[in-house]
Amino acid sequence: MYYIITTESLSQYVVNEDMEITQLEYQFPNYLQPNFSGKWVVRGLAEVLPFGNIGRVQPISDLVGKDLKFKNGKSKYVLYDIDHGTTRLWGNRISSVSCRESL
Repeated sequence: MYYIITTESLSQYVVNEDMEITQLEYQFPNYLQPNFSGKWVVRGLAEVLPFGNIGRVQPISDLVGKDLKFKNGKSKYVLYDIDHGTTRLWGNRISSVSCRESL
């Protein structure tokens, strides 16, 4: 099973069952097979709260297919990951999460 994450800037990322992440690359007319390094891992999605606070981290599976936006249309979740040992919160918010059995 794969999770497809789309950001507000329309970049797409794919996450595998081991929570490894890579950018989804597209070469007309098909997507390229994802290449997971094992050094970039998703920890979950965190809700952006008022005054710059961040809510608890939730598993990706809990947010598949749900509305991830505020009433004003701005996305309300950011991705929390570990890249080569560095823990990060993305500045580019997550606009949607979907699930696929295969790519």
